[in-house]
Amino acid sequence: MRKSVHQATVFPVRRRPRLRAGGPRPIKPAPVTVHSIEMYDFPEGKSYFFDTNIWLYIYGPIGWPDQRSDAYSKALKEIINSDGTIYINCMIISEFINTFARIEFKQQTEFTRFKEFRNSLAFRAIAQDIAIT
Repeated sequence: MRKSVHQATVFPVRRRPRLRAGGPRPIKPAPVTVHSIEMYDFPEGKSYFFDTNIWLYIYGPIGWPDQRSDAYSKALKEIINSDGTIYINCMIISEFINTFARIEFKQQTEFTRFKEFRNSLAFRAIAQDIAIT
């Protein structure tokens, strides 16, 4: 008995158009000036956006002294004193809550899974700390 032969249709691969001489070029990002937070003079009324890591250094559950915590706390105080605005979004808040809870989870030894820890009675006090913070 003879086997049937299956025929496949092959379609050519489409290639992206190449850039031609004199054509439009990709835009290079403009260079950004980076300032040291210790040396920065916070102008009056300026706006800022803090990443989750900065909020964790200022308000997180880290129990050892760190020079970054001092620098970020000082910067926050100077921004508040200069009537500056600090913007935040729900992604930063969500990352802060999750990271705060996971740091606390890693510091305890009773639970092996994070979800078990999060659903436990021990987590209630931590959840209150997070909410207050």
